[in-house]
Amino acid sequence: MSYWQRHKAKRNYKAKFADARRARRGVVKDTIYSIIEVVTIVFFIQTIAIQAFRIPTGSMEDTLLVGDFLIVNKFVYGIRTPDWIGIPFTKF
Repeated sequence: MSYWQRHKAKRNYKAKFADARRARRGVVKDTIYSIIEVVTIVFFIQTIAIQAFRIPTGSMEDTLLVGDFLIVNKFVYGIRTPDWIGIPFTKF
């Protein structure tokens, strides 16, 4: 049996159980669980990796206009930790 045949068989096997799980939960409950999962993933990505900002004032009028949207990469600055935790090898 080739790799692709095993992969297809495994995918069909998993799909059969996913359909049974959906039938057991119900459509509404499964939709609610999916929405909660998406919101949780977006929350963690926004907290740790990237965040969107809107420019509120014209203090940088030459380069950024009022109302411009920016996406900020938080990995550039690192994760900020409070001083009282005392995590070693962090900048702050």
